Amino acid sequence: MNDRKARRRLPRKRPGLGHGSWVLLALALAATLIGTLIARRATREETLSPLPTFSGTEQEAEAFAAAMSERVSPPQRRIERAVLDGIRSPCCGRHRMSGRCCGCLLSRAISGLTRGLVLRGGLDVDAVRQAVEGWIRAARQQGFSGKACAEQRCARPFAGDGCGGGMPPGGH
Repeated sequence: MNDRKARRRLPRKRPGLGHGSWVLLALALAATLIGTLIARRATREETLSPLPTFSGTEQEAEAFAAAMSERVSPPQRRIERAVLDGIRSPCCGRHRMSGRCCGCLLSRAISGLTRGLVLRGGLDVDAVRQAVEGWIRAARQQGFSGKACAEQRCARPFAGDGCGGGMPPGGH
């Protein structure tokens, strides 16, 4: 009888997971979650179309300028500002695009293209800046002098080292 009482006092193994099993389960769940997040990001990046090829025309610039009416969130505004801070104004070399000197078509197009790319999402500051700089190169392959505003060439087309016209009333 003493053996029966002794057996009753011994702790019984309960069915279920032990400490080591819980750790393994947690690691497996974490790995699954990380894998899912990576797969989602890859899928999201694949669904974004590649950046367009730019023509650099004044008509294209007008379309980009129209994007300035779109609203951006504060985080998007910070990205937009960082991009524009990194680009010197092609028509007025004394200014960065974030502090543009006027509202010419060239500066509105650059700002609108930047905003449109930021709203599109999936691009970091460097990618947006590279795309915008690519459009500036397409607008005038030999580059802008940065003197169009100072030399009153705002009405000239991009090909003539001008701002493309389109100055809003009271723009300069």
